[in-house]
Amino acid sequence: MTELRDALDGSEKSVRDAEKQRAELRGMLDEANVRYEKLSKEFKAMQAKQKLEVSASGRSSIDSGSTGVRSPINGAGGGGTAQAGKMDYVYLKTILLQFLEQRDKKRQADLVKTVLGQLLHFDKKDQERWIAAISAK
Repeated sequence: MTELRDALDGSEKSVRDAEKQRAELRGMLDEANVRYEKLSKEFKAMQAKQKLEVSASGRSSIDSGSTGVRSPINGAGGGGTAQAGKMDYVYLKTILLQFLEQRDKKRQADLVKTVLGQLLHFDKKDQERWIAAISAK
């Protein structure tokens, strides 16, 4: 009878430990989802901003008869302001830091496929190399 009671106590303790671990994992998942949603919203906002800048720079170059050289970061050539370029680098630094802080490899791969791929103009080969590097960690 004592053995059964001990086995039951051990089982109950295991269940409590598993539930505690499950709650911790759920919290980590929720936190990661919040960070992912935030990055997704930032990405969409940056896409909209880039479209506006490209369309505005396209109109001004047509109106003036000059051609603009496209920069890989801010989307506009000589017509862009220094402040806009600085903001783009601040945004890039923020995204890279969030990428490095991200522990979940799937989320890192998502960042490479979306935000970083867009900002750094990754082609398919670049994406594959970055994702392979993430997987190798």
